[in-house]
Formats: sequence, structure tokens, C-alpha cells
Amino acid sequence: TLAALWLLAVLVPLGFWAVSSFRLHRARANGLRLVVSAPAAVPDGVATRVRAETWRLAGGAAEARVQWRARDAQGRELAQGEATSTGALDIDLPAQLPGPRTIEVAARTAGAEQRATLALAPAPDAPLAHLTTDKPAYRPGETVRLRAVLLDRLTLATRPDAWHACRIADPRGGTTA
Repeated sequence: TLAALWLLAVLVPLGFWAVSSFRLHRARANGLRLVVSAPAAVPDGVATRVRAETWRLAGGAAEARVQWRARDAQGRELAQGEATSTGALDIDLPAQLPGPRTIEVAARTAGAEQRATLALAPAPDAPLAHLTTDKPAYRPGETVRLRAVLLDRLTLATRPDAWHACRIADPRGGTTA
């Protein structure tokens, strides 16, 4: 009976280890990782591209069926779609959407499913400014002539209606104009 107890004490943990190892191997082989990325800020009325990547836990791209939904700030569905990903899928949100604030993505393979929700922050309406001078260097007392062009941050179109103030500072931080 002592030999039987010893054999049982050795075989039972070995059996648990074998089952656990098999389950872990199967989970890695069938496991799915979903990565969703988008611009940091999404302004209203601008087309936006969101990228969904599907990976196997064991490494390498995974083919998966991807479903997505864009929702506004109140949670109403604005758009939805479905496609097959072979590792990377670009989701193009049309410009006509009135302010998408979240995108929900679900990816499914034969053995796994992953979901992700990504918040889309509204974009600040700050323009890009390009400032030039008529000369590379000035002497004390000379008049500095500046030219500024304000561009829309996303379309790079000029913004003739935009008006912004600027402050010119000397090397010590004092205002000169």
C-alpha cells in the first residue's frame, strides 16, 4: 500500500501538469490578441482611419472576422461594419459622421474572441501656423516684418477667417511688440 500511495502521489500531480500544459498550449495556439489604434483627436466632419490588428498569442498575424461600431457621445450607433482581417484591417469612418466618440471592435476566430472599445476625443480647432520674416537676422532698431499663414490642422487649407494674436519676446522673456 505504501508503494501505491507513493505512485499516486507522483502520478496525480504529473497528470494535473500534463492537462494544464495541454490547455495552455491550446490557449496559445487559439488565443487572439486585438490591438485597436486611432488618431489622438478626431474632429467632427472629417474622415478618420482606425486600425484593428489581430495577432495570435503564440505570435504572428491571425485571420479573424472583425465587426465594428462607431457611437456618438450619447451611445447612439452612427455606423457599423464587418470584414475579415488577415492581421491588419483599416476601418475608414466617413466624414459625414456627426462626431464619433467611441469605436467598438470585436474580433473572432474559430477558438477565441476579443473585444476593444476606443474613445475618440474631439479635436481642438487650433490651426497650424507658419511664420516667416523678410530677413534671417536684424540689427537693433530695425523693423521686423512678419508673414503668417494659418492652415487647417487636418486639411491644410488656408484659414482666411482665422485671427490669432502673437507675442514677440526678447531673449530674457520680455515682450518687445
